[in-house]
Amino acid sequence: MKYLGYLIKQKCVDGAWTPLKASKENLGFSHLLFADNIILFGKVDPAASEAILEVLGKFCAESGLKISLEKSHIYFSPNVNDSLKEEVCDKLGIQEMHDIGKYLGFPFRHRGAPRNPYMFIVEKVTSKLAGWKAKYLSFAKRVVLIKSVMSVIPTYVMQGVALPVHVCEKLDKINQDLFMGLHNIPVKSVLADRGINCDKACPMCKLHEETIVHLIRDCEVARDLWCKLGVPLPHINSFNDNFVNWLRINSLRTATHNTHIPWCMVFLNAVWCLWKYMNNVVLENSVPNSKLDKFWLGQAREFHFYVSKINQVSSKISIPVRWNKPSVGGHKLNTNGASIGNPSKAGGGGVIKGCCGVWVKGYSRAIGYTTSVLAKWWALRDGLILAIQLGIN
Repeated sequence: MKYLGYLIKQKCVDGAWTPLKASKENLGFSHLLFADNIILFGKVDPAASEAILEVLGKFCAESGLKISLEKSHIYFSPNVNDSLKEEVCDKLGIQEMHDIGKYLGFPFRHRGAPRNPYMFIVEKVTSKLAGWKAKYLSFAKRVVLIKSVMSVIPTYVMQGVALPVHVCEKLDKINQDLFMGLHNIPVKSVLADRGINCDKACPMCKLHEETIVHLIRDCEVARDLWCKLGVPLPHINSFNDNFVNWLRINSLRTATHNTHIPWCMVFLNAVWCLWKYMNNVVLENSVPNSKLDKFWLGQAREFHFYVSKINQVSSKISIPVRWNKPSVGGHKLNTNGASIGNPSKAGGGGVIKGCCGVWVKGYSRAIGYTTSVLAKWWALRDGLILAIQLGIN
């Protein structure tokens, strides 16, 4: 590939190939090479087409490689007329394309490209999370699932570009829906509003209409469970506030439960467990659990210690790393070995220096197919043999 770059550079110097410039004052760029993929840039004219054919023909003849014309495409500037496009395509034997698409997972931005080129990230995350049913996962497992998906799919593209705000908002919405599971909750009042013929009364207390607020906060059964759980004093008044403020206050403030766990973790876990508990009692005729509050705290404790980031103050010890000279009249041998994989192709080498840091001898070689540990041992062995040959004992 270096030889191909040399051939292209020679054509640019001769003037047969005009590189592309982002602006008049910038340097021109004629090609990008990555592995076996090549992107060529140049002015559209018959002379440049002849130069490209000559360069590629010479490179293929001398290297023995071939270019796949079926997989190759040309993207023209909108200012190029149709007759010139046809002439260039016929001469090179390559078809025109209107959307460059993606390369190595990164979408190209250009005129005529899709308006939302990063929506494929949202689609990938949605399809990845769609295979999991949130109702069967605890809060801790949901967080692990969200982190494992969100740390793989969007992060790769974000290494090279900043994602648009609307894409980030959609990703957050997907994660929130999976984590909270509160999207279109089918309580009886919602079902009745959808035209389903059912009794709106709460099946637990039989006194009030079943809404989401009533079910997880205002029902007598829910109130009794919240009292057993032990709501922190600063948050007791919020249980008489509207639903949105109640959620915001208990989810975001930094109060601590009497078990030394952040109250926001206990609260969110309790909301989810209370919803599941009510459904199990009504739909599956399960026996009411008198120790439900202890179960809530157990799950909140699991989330706190195994998933959340706990700020711990740790003592730091500074360890200086530097090369120290050997004693007077002595020598020092420094070696290292490494492998591409484990095991895979490996190599090693080292240097021998005198007491004043003066270079005595260096060495390196390909070791073969082995592990990184054995590569280090081979490099040390080679260094010791070299030291013996030099009369250093």
